[in-house]
This record gives sequence, structure tokens and C-alpha cells, in this order.
Amino acid sequence: MAFEDEYFNANDRIFDEDLRLDLKNIGISHGIGDVAEGLKADIFLGASTVELGFFGRGKGSRSNPTGHTPESYGKDEREEMRQLAKINEVELSTHAAPDLGALSGFDGRSFSKEAAEQSIHEVKRAIEFAADVAEGGPVVVHTHEFPRPIYNVDEGEWYGEKAPGKFRQYEKEEETARHYLVDKKTGEVIQTVRNDEVIYRPLDNEGNIIWKEEGIGLKEFKHTETGDIELKPVPWKEYVEIQKKKGIVDEGKIAKEFYKEQNAVQIRQAEGQAREYEAQYDQAKELYERTHQEYVKFKQLKDAIFENPDRSEEEKEKKWAILKESFKFQNQPFLPAQVLDPMQYLGKEQDRLKKVMESGQQTALAAQSRIDEAKKRLENTVPIEEYGKEQSAHNLAQAALYAYEVEKKQDLDKPLWIAPENWTPELYGSHPKEMKELIVDARKEMEKELIKKEVDPEDAKRIANDHIKGTFDIGHLNFWKKYYEGSDEDFKKWAVQNVKTLFEEGILGNVHISDNFGFHDEHLRPGEGNAPIKEFLKELEKAGYKGKIIAEPGGQKQGQFHTPWTSALGMNASPIYRTDTTSRAWTDIQGSYFGRTQAPSYIVGDFAPSKDWTLWSQVPLE
Repeated sequence: MAFEDEYFNANDRIFDEDLRLDLKNIGISHGIGDVAEGLKADIFLGASTVELGFFGRGKGSRSNPTGHTPESYGKDEREEMRQLAKINEVELSTHAAPDLGALSGFDGRSFSKEAAEQSIHEVKRAIEFAADVAEGGPVVVHTHEFPRPIYNVDEGEWYGEKAPGKFRQYEKEEETARHYLVDKKTGEVIQTVRNDEVIYRPLDNEGNIIWKEEGIGLKEFKHTETGDIELKPVPWKEYVEIQKKKGIVDEGKIAKEFYKEQNAVQIRQAEGQAREYEAQYDQAKELYERTHQEYVKFKQLKDAIFENPDRSEEEKEKKWAILKESFKFQNQPFLPAQVLDPMQYLGKEQDRLKKVMESGQQTALAAQSRIDEAKKRLENTVPIEEYGKEQSAHNLAQAALYAYEVEKKQDLDKPLWIAPENWTPELYGSHPKEMKELIVDARKEMEKELIKKEVDPEDAKRIANDHIKGTFDIGHLNFWKKYYEGSDEDFKKWAVQNVKTLFEEGILGNVHISDNFGFHDEHLRPGEGNAPIKEFLKELEKAGYKGKIIAEPGGQKQGQFHTPWTSALGMNASPIYRTDTTSRAWTDIQGSYFGRTQAPSYIVGDFAPSKDWTLWSQVPLE
């Protein structure tokens, strides 16, 4: 559908003379509702590339516009769609449910294995549909993996120069942002560290912060006038600078160290308590042993007195009374005020000391258990970025492996690949840098799994690169605009440079375009909002991008869902014929031939229109 320069209207400059993308690669998403009917409508429109997407999850509901799932369509309908696309030379791609959930499994409180598996199941449904109907191609999956601060995501470097603006989710985000920490054994978010928190550290006699107290005597700590050890509050910002000097620059890892410092105080308290009760136990044990010895001794003496047949009862009692007085005198420190029978007292004292020993032992063991648990928890604590990236990459690789197996099983002529798509700025995966990290890590995971299956390493790398490629949505990237503090022009430069880098580094494989005003995903037609779509497409053209570009509808009134596609076509330097005498620009193609297309070359099954013949003008014959 490209035309020569002699067809240009000299007064018509809606199109861009410098933009000359292959119009066959500019396609349209079928939108919301019945996928089969959407495909038919888009073919009637004249599109040569169509993306089929699903909004339903779980059990489908075809009576609901957003209830359609891949499994809503059986074998016969899938075959009809495949034949319809093939006969009309239309290429298809597939979009899994946008809200299928994070591939990482993050559910707001933890990384759930169950939630991750459900998300993967939704992707697998789309994969099987894509194999049956599209016979390969991309399966688009939104990435919205886990929360993290925005202010420190972007490196702020363009063309080697410092960026004039910065991203912030809210005013003074740097001062109150949260850093999430995860237990890597359970996947639970166990702690958040806020940027307005402080930790308290002791000082030495020179006024320097002491970071390790081991081996330091009490006299070496600086004391206040009241004799207490002097502590200095260390706020987050200062702590970050201290850690950066040690070589730790990642704020997630710094948050972990900060959390360790916070827990160190509790661990030291528990250790002190454990030592205290251990000392109590040792002291009670020593007293118990002395008491037991006394008990044995006096029992022997008492037995010797009362079992002597040569003494009278009077003599025995007199001798025992003298012995009791001797016991009281010798054991004054632990005798009660009243005079007790030594045997009775020593027996009760042994029982009391046993209880003290048991209490001290149990308390010391409990304290030690808390210490061990706290230390183990610290060992298992990792930044959410570290844990979440690992889960996302692993599960994305699993989805791609499944796609590769389906591709081989059905002997498809083209790769069936997973295409993670950038989504909302508030969650990991939306920044171009994060998209790159996710795809590179997932490819490495897939390579490892293929090598385990005895695939040659070079082949494994190639297969992974072919089966995990990003879908970049310029409309979604435009959401970052609401958090940008620089100029609109600088934001455009930032967006274009980042996308260019993705393509140059082999990350990009598919493109979505829609427009908005930088706040949310309204899916306006290109040119109606402020997303840098033209700049984006120009950069792709310069870089040599030859992949598909899908214009996504959604924000149009009834009957105008085709306009995002026609607007995308109209951005190119290729005006389109018009078919009536209405005064329109040559490139206002939504009102020309492409808005009035008749039946495609051939259609089958239920997709075939009425066979009643009419004039092209639709004027009744009578």
C-alpha cells in the first residue's frame, strides 16, 4: 500500500515525509469482544496484520465483552479463523489477558507459587491458541511484577549527558519511599524499610560511629554525663552514603543492610538475656549441688543418730537438736528466719533450685532460639528486586519453553514466542531498563533448561533469543510522563533513546502504539494524545526495525474502532486514494477507501456474508 511521490498532494502535510514504514507491517488489534468477529471485521477493513487478544481469565463467558478467553473457541472455530487469515494473507499475533497476574506470583503480600502457576496457565492457553490459529508469532504478556520506588529506577543518562529532569512518584518520594524485603524461603514480604527511618549506633571516645562492638570494652565507648553509652541517630540518607563508600550502591541491598542493623539491637538484647539466664542456671545448679551434698550429709548423720541401738530416745533427740543448731549456724546465708528441720528445708530447697534451673534453662533456650531465628531470617532476607526478578525470569522462561515445545509438536513454520510487554510505571518491568533485565535473565534461564535437555549451548542461546522478545508499547511508556519533572521535549528524547537502545541490543521484537495524555491507558488513536509516537516510529525506522506495529483501539466511539489503525497508516508518507468527493485530506484515510472496504478476497464458514447480490452503491434494484 505504499505509493509513489507523484500521488502526494502539495497542500497536504498531515503525513510525515520522513516516515516510510512498510504499511503491511502496521496492523490492528481486534479490541474487546468476540475474537472471531473482530478478525472478520479487521479483514474487511483491509488490515494485513491483526492481533487477537483476550480479556477473560479462568472460565470464559462469550456473552460478556471482556469474558472471552482462548478456550472460548473450539477446534472448528480456530480452524476457520486460521483459514480466514491464511486465504486473505493476513498475519496474526496473540495477546494473553492483560490482567492475568504477575508472572512473579506477587499478590500484594507475598510471592505466591499458586498465583504464579495460575498466571502461567493463562499464558499457556494463549500459546496453544496462537499455535492453532496464528501458527506461531508473538504471544504478548503484560509485565507488572512487583512494587519498587520510582525515584531511583532511571539512571538519568542520555547520550552521555546528565538528564535535566527526574522521575518521582510523589513529592519528596526520596524521603519516605519504601523498600520491600522478602523472605526467600517463603516468598513473604517480611519488612519494609522507609527512607525516613533511623538507626542508633554507639560512639567511641573520639566520637566516631562504632559499627562492630565485638572485642570492644565498655570503657572504649563514649558515655554521657549520666553514665549511659552515647548513641548517634543515623538517618537513611546518611546510611546510604556510608554504604556507597563501602561499594554497596544498590538501594535494595542497602535496605537489607539497614534492616540488619535494626535487627542487630534486638539480637544483642536477646543474646544478653540468654547470657543472663544461663548465668542464673549455672548459679542455681551450683547451689543445688551444694544443697544436695548437705542433704546427703545430714541424712547420713540423722540416720546414724536415730539408728544407733545403744542410745536412748532422749539421747537421740538431744543429739539431733545439737546437730540442727549446728546446721543453722553453718548455713545462715540460705536458712529462713524460722528454725526448720534440716532435712525438710534441704528437700524443699532442692525442689526450688530445680525449678530455678529449669526456668533459667528454658528461658535461655528460648532466647537462643529467637537469636537463631533472627539470624536465619536475616540470612534469608533479600531485596524484593532480587527475589522478584528471579521469579519473573524463571516463570517467563518456563512459558517460553512451553511455547517452544508446542511449536515443535505442531511443526510450525515460524517461531512461537513470548513477548513480555511494558506496563505500568509503579511496578517492575515497565521501564526500558527493567524490560531488558527481565528478557536477558529469562533468556539465560531458558538456555540453562535447554542445555539440561542436551541442547547444544549455541543452539540453546539462539532458541532462547528467538522465543523471548519484548513487545514495546509507546502508549504505556507515556505513563511515565506524569512522574517526570523535566520538559516535554526532554521526555520525548528520553523515551526515544531508551527504545532505540532496546532495539539495538536485540531485545525488541514487537511494537504496540496507542495514544494518551500521559496518565493512563486510554487507547486514543495516534495523534490524539501526547505520546511521542512519530518520534518513536522514526527512530525504529532509522534503526532498521522490520517487525510488526500493532495499533490498539479502545478509546473510540462506536463505529470508529478502526481509526487507530488508519491514523497509524496516515503518519507515513503514503497518502491513500479516496473514493468520494467529500473534501478530505488525502491521508484522512479513515474516511476513504479503507473505511469502506468490501468483502475480502475469500472467506469461509460462518464468516461468509450474505450471498444476496447488490450493487456496489447498495441502491435497491427495484
